[in-house]
Amino acid sequence: MTNEEAINFLQNRIDLIDKYYPDVKDYREALVMAIEALEQEPCEDCISRQTVLDVLKEMWNKYSDANDAMQESIDTIEALPPITPQQKTGEWIDGKCSRCGTHAPYWAMASTYYCSDYCPNCGAKMQEVEE
Repeated sequence: MTNEEAINFLQNRIDLIDKYYPDVKDYREALVMAIEALEQEPCEDCISRQTVLDVLKEMWNKYSDANDAMQESIDTIEALPPITPQQKTGEWIDGKCSRCGTHAPYWAMASTYYCSDYCPNCGAKMQEVEE
């Protein structure tokens, strides 16, 4: 499933809640937050190595008197290993996210907390608590 498909799916659920279950505000809010998370860029701390290389190569071509340091910089960046962003993880402990302290969404119809696989506040993937 693509991000766009997931956003459409979640938006359809929000529409159903608005139409048939307007009292389920926490669940609706969690869906809105999930859509906002899906609409964000996938990685906030990483940059595109290709973009940096393109900028350096453009500078190198622009200034014909560039020295070997520019080419060495390009070679060094090309040799860097790729970065794979790490998924934030946490645990539901007593109905709270261990990473940010947010309470799990309250499932009004069942009068219990609904502990999902992800924190609706910080987006951490919840791991099983080992006993």
